[in-house]
Amino acid sequence: MNKKIITFLILIFSFILLSGCTAISSPENIELDGRTLTWDEVKGASAYIIKVNDDEYEVSVNEFCLPSEYLGSIKVSVKAINKNKTSAFSLEYNFVAKLNLETPKNITQSANKITWDQVDGATGYVLKINGAEYLTLENEYEIQTSEPFQVQILATGSSDGIIISSSYSSPYLVKIPLEEPQNIQVSDGVISWDSVTNASKYQIIINDNITKETNISSLSVKYEFVGAVKVKVQAISLDTTNFTDSDFTEVTLNFAKLTLPAPKNLNITEGVLSFEGVDQATGYEIYANNVLLDTITTTSYNIPSEILNQDGSYLQVKALSSLHNSSVLSSKVVCKLTLISTEEELRNISPFGSYKLNNDIILSADFQPIEVFSGVFDGDNHKISGLNIIIDLKEVGFFGTIENGIVKNLTLEGEINLTTTNANPNVGGLSGKIIQSEISNVTVKADINVISTNGVGTLGGITGNLERSNLTNCHYEGNISAENFIASGFVGKASNPEVETLISQSSASGSLTVTGGEQSFAGGFIGMLTDNSLTISESFAKVDCIGTSYVGGFVGYLGSGKINNSYSEGLIKATGTFAQIGGFIGRLEGYNSKVTNCLAMTTLSTDYSSNLVLVGGFTGRTTGGTYNSIYANNYYDSTLAPIDRIGNANTGIGDGILAKSTNDLQSGLNLFPENIWVFETGVNPKLSWE
Repeated sequence: MNKKIITFLILIFSFILLSGCTAISSPENIELDGRTLTWDEVKGASAYIIKVNDDEYEVSVNEFCLPSEYLGSIKVSVKAINKNKTSAFSLEYNFVAKLNLETPKNITQSANKITWDQVDGATGYVLKINGAEYLTLENEYEIQTSEPFQVQILATGSSDGIIISSSYSSPYLVKIPLEEPQNIQVSDGVISWDSVTNASKYQIIINDNITKETNISSLSVKYEFVGAVKVKVQAISLDTTNFTDSDFTEVTLNFAKLTLPAPKNLNITEGVLSFEGVDQATGYEIYANNVLLDTITTTSYNIPSEILNQDGSYLQVKALSSLHNSSVLSSKVVCKLTLISTEEELRNISPFGSYKLNNDIILSADFQPIEVFSGVFDGDNHKISGLNIIIDLKEVGFFGTIENGIVKNLTLEGEINLTTTNANPNVGGLSGKIIQSEISNVTVKADINVISTNGVGTLGGITGNLERSNLTNCHYEGNISAENFIASGFVGKASNPEVETLISQSSASGSLTVTGGEQSFAGGFIGMLTDNSLTISESFAKVDCIGTSYVGGFVGYLGSGKINNSYSEGLIKATGTFAQIGGFIGRLEGYNSKVTNCLAMTTLSTDYSSNLVLVGGFTGRTTGGTYNSIYANNYYDSTLAPIDRIGNANTGIGDGILAKSTNDLQSGLNLFPENIWVFETGVNPKLSWE
């Protein structure tokens, strides 16, 4: 081989060998800036090993951020790596590692608690509120405030200067937390709780998977649940500038098994029975003349011809439930009705017949009440006028007693004037007594003047005595004067509970003057209510009411029963030296009673010399004791009645009753359900159906 070539190859091999033996340099000029270590880049290095105290870390660039656990004095050295070559560690440098804390982030408020993200290394936090500083060790803070305020937060370091406090956060507006709803309970499928001041609405979560909202402090979930149910309620404000929502209040409630309401508005057209469906019903039983005919799952039924064409034949419907108790039988609907066109035909109706007015009738002479009526009387929206009753009977009215009957679509006009010697008489414009019957779309326009000389009777514009009956869209207009009666503009006395019944969308208007002994109670709508199973709903009394002992704008004496979404207006006063007078209720015993979403807009006389007279803006007297909540979300007009809510405020229960000025009531303030009530500025609240 050519010597020159051999020499050239030897030189190349020697150069390669010498290059492979060259050592990589150790890093120099290690510095610490804040938490970042840097050093001069080493030519040819592909990575670096950093030794901090006794711990080693590998990086690909010539800088390294110290982990948060390194604080105070540290020793640092670095070596470079290039493929299989590693430099020696550099000189060891001594540093003091400090930590500049981050400013707290994500400040939030939930009810009365402020929280923020935890800051790594913080020994605590300082809150600056209205110039004052407050220390906390946790990343949360409980507040108590009656007005909004600004808060700033910093994370605190250590006293030795190794951990340096952060700067203050930007200002955060802390709002007034709403109170948590209290006294959550259930009654007849209605969940209720104490109203929360400044709450615009409430969110209710049931069994963690059903969410509902309401703008009042109650929610009806009737017939939806049975047994133990978890309920959470939260107060919510729409004024997000000043208020924040409350925390949830959680309870477990026991829902009792209920009885479904009976189907309503039964109608027969061209041989087909139809009716309103019942919420949560799983089916319906059809009865003909009180005998089971068929079971269906719809709300219409083709009537067999043999039933349809039978004189006096009637149908009823029962709602079925797999969760609750099935309903009682509905009111009757008659297949064939006898037409009444004359006064003579009217005076001769039988107690068990089925009738329909063919035209208006004007009575020409004093009227003899139909003593007991158990049939069907359909006025077909006609009027009977000229009614004049003066005969002395035990039960006095257009009908003496309605029992197991139906009366509907009728207007009566006239008057009743009598002095009765019968013991404990019952007097009413429509009927002296109504038992287990259905009354709907009836209006009575009559003045009633009666005196009892043989015990205390019952008297009402519609009926004196009511038992186990439903009244819908019934109204009384007139002036009543009664001596020795429990009296009212609508029903004198309701009692003897057996099944769930309802008075709804009904009214009384006019005046009521009751005289006699202390048992002569007076109420604008009902004189005495002692019926656990009766509910009065969406009704009103606009009655100037004067009584002797228990006098109320809506009810004189409430021993048991339920009233909701109703109101009273008028002048209320008493003449006796022992009296309990209220804008809505005269006296409430508190046993098995519930008054919800009711309103008293009454003027009350307070000029009494006897200390045995109690006067309250809503109730004259509520007896003491520890019962379940009696009142829920009720109000009275404190402009008309600038007095306490109940007359015995020191010992009686008044929770659930609030005073509001006339202006506040008229503006509404989200007091009651919008689908039931109408609020207009400058006009007293009224019910939607009026």
